Amino acid sequence: MDISFRLPKYSGGEVFITLAEAKDHLRIEQTNEDLEIQGFIDGAISQIEGYLGGAILQRPAVVFALPCFPDRLQFPTGPIEGITGIKYLESGSTRYKTLSNGTAATASLSLDGNLSDGDTVTIGSKIYTLQTTLTDVDGNVLIGADLGDTVDNLVAALDLSGVAGTDYALTMTAQGYVTGVNTADDLVITAITPGIPSNSIATTETSALASWGADQMDGGLDGLYKLYPYDDTDFRVVFKEAARSILLEAEIDDAVKITASVGWAAADVPSAIKSAALLLIGDFYEFRSEKEIKLNRSSRNLLRPFKYFV
Repeated sequence: MDISFRLPKYSGGEVFITLAEAKDHLRIEQTNEDLEIQGFIDGAISQIEGYLGGAILQRPAVVFALPCFPDRLQFPTGPIEGITGIKYLESGSTRYKTLSNGTAATASLSLDGNLSDGDTVTIGSKIYTLQTTLTDVDGNVLIGADLGDTVDNLVAALDLSGVAGTDYALTMTAQGYVTGVNTADDLVITAITPGIPSNSIATTETSALASWGADQMDGGLDGLYKLYPYDDTDFRVVFKEAARSILLEAEIDDAVKITASVGWAAADVPSAIKSAALLLIGDFYEFRSEKEIKLNRSSRNLLRPFKYFV
């Protein structure tokens, strides 16, 4: 499978080794060499990325182009932190379409009036109990002055975006299943994770003025592809038959475009890579008069598990 991509070179700015860390490694306290040492940090990151054949720090929108949907694709670089979108060009079309990554289940709690003290709303395994006087028990939500306020408090309780101890119990914990919005004084929830399994999230209530309409969420559909991170250098995307059966524009190299985030967040860079970078920075500093400084054996040994041979 031919695949083309352009991984932008590291251009400085974000780093996973601070100036203070580099100076501590070099046992330097004075500040007159700070600019030079910062250059060593940037140079070490750039040289290590060249050796690895991948990105250390995140590039958020790298496009991988290929002529068709394969059964599965192993990315030739990485690490792949996530796929942000896949587009394809159907035969005879001039506009790319987006390949579905799944649909999240939804549900709507219809309300005919404000809730009463002791009424409950259940989402998944989380039970929310409405109270006129709020007590500090996980799940308790304050009934507002009107229906809109009550729904707002329920929405806030879902993701803890309100004022704990005022809108809901001080010890309230997040449920992790859904997000919610107040839509014309009805509570509308959407599963956080798309796919058919989201249809199994339970929705029940005990109020005579409230109704989910069903005892589970619905509308969730699985996506047509899935990313599998097997190890630090093996990231694969698998396409379902429905994707592979799409008739694409022929004889072009970019009938399919995968946009992915490549590289780690600075805080998540493996310690072995950080250690290798510090060794290289030490060499840059010690042998600064040399024309070229290459990775030493210790650095290469630390980096080898992350090197891309594809």
